[in-house]
Amino acid sequence: TSHHYILLEIYMNLVTLYAKNNEKQERIVELCDILIPVLQKLEGSSKAVAFMLIARIGSQVSIYRAGNKELLKSGWLEESLPNFDDAYTLIKSDVQAPDSLMDLKISLTNLKEEKDSN
Repeated sequence: TSHHYILLEIYMNLVTLYAKNNEKQERIVELCDILIPVLQKLEGSSKAVAFMLIARIGSQVSIYRAGNKELLKSGWLEESLPNFDDAYTLIKSDVQAPDSLMDLKISLTNLKEEKDSN
């Protein structure tokens, strides 16, 4: 129904707003966990899905770096790496891509290296 699409649009706008203001990282992850499967079913591998994946991964990294690891699902990093690569390929040259995209890529690489060395 059209109400469902309106709700999806509201969720997407909330994710964008929270990410832009660097706040409510846990809520971004929750909203993205709702949005991503629905968007993938509706659109396949699209820019909207890519932007939501990037938002979720960025929030997960922020939560991890803030020392709140207990708020993250186990295996989040292993899941994030291929998802980031797929999303990065789609939006790396998009004018709407977040300015922090390269920083996020570096952070993920560093986290993987830290995990591999332990």
